[in-house]
Amino acid sequence: MAETPVMQTPVQTYGSIPGENERDQPKQFPPLTDLGSTDTFTFATRTSSGSRVPQAIAHRGYKAKFPENTLGAFKGAVDVGADAIETDIHLSQDGVVVLSHDADLQRCFGQPDKIITRDWSYLSTLRTLAAPHESMPRLKDLLEYLTQPGCEHIWVLLDVKVDNDAEEVMKRIAETVHSVPAVDKRPWHERIVVGIWSASWLTQTHTHLPLYPVTHISFSLLTSSRLLSVPNISFNIPHFILRIPFFGRRFVRRAHSP
Repeated sequence: MAETPVMQTPVQTYGSIPGENERDQPKQFPPLTDLGSTDTFTFATRTSSGSRVPQAIAHRGYKAKFPENTLGAFKGAVDVGADAIETDIHLSQDGVVVLSHDADLQRCFGQPDKIITRDWSYLSTLRTLAAPHESMPRLKDLLEYLTQPGCEHIWVLLDVKVDNDAEEVMKRIAETVHSVPAVDKRPWHERIVVGIWSASWLTQTHTHLPLYPVTHISFSLLTSSRLLSVPNISFNIPHFILRIPFFGRRFVRRAHSP
């Protein structure tokens, strides 16, 4: 089995934690030799002195200064030196892949509707409550920005929310990615990591995005440990959980073992 990286980016959520129970486990995994690729582009980098330095992943962009999950937040993160951008995936009523942490529009846009109940023509008219009152971007908009000069080194972590239908959202993500030509001879599967909460989503991820590295986003070492046998999968687990005495260290050792 290839080395399994542990991505230790803190994860935030609202409400209950999805994908953390036995019924979310698939009856069988997709073909283990074919699941994505090793996401070595997410590994810690080495300085000229040989020290290992973790990469800086901007969670929903530079949200301390800009409205979260907007192009302004993403551009701001790149401008201050982020290595990667984390963002969240939802589908509009008409199947457009949009970037929003919440399933509804209340917190960021002041509207009570759920994203899945509104089409893109409506969503595109909304502006964030927070200044400078930006629009909701699509995944396509982010990818097009990342093709611009100066962004070639930036990679993306997609947090695919479980509010979506697994088959439909993975199909739409694949269509979106294929619609934006990659640049600098670096294909998108070397710049995008697909984050899933439930192991039951592995099959649809493998079907529609077979070359793309996958990370399991989790608050449970027990749940994630069931996926340690899957080659090339990484784990996105909060630091405070990985610091749990004995169990956290044991999980990291197992994840890094061949």
